[in-house]
Amino acid sequence: MPYLSAPKWYNKNMIDRIKRLETLFLEEINTLIPKMAANGDFGGFVTITAGRLSKDLANAKVYFSVFGRDKKFLSVAHGLPNLL
Repeated sequence: MPYLSAPKWYNKNMIDRIKRLETLFLEEINTLIPKMAANGDFGGFVTITAGRLSKDLANAKVYFSVFGRDKKFLSVAHGLPNLL
């Protein structure tokens, strides 16, 4: 049985939509990080480097870096999932 693929317009539109949502998602996270730092939820200098959404929009991966000690990295790693 031949593989049936989605039309090209569908793939391009979905890719554009996912990219727009990734951008909005990262903007929202970037607004929440200073609030969490002010509350003392985590220390260190945190930079969100990238974010990826799955094709079905069910999962997200957020890539970040922390300037500081390993303890600060762990506090950020445990604090970021609570944002969502």
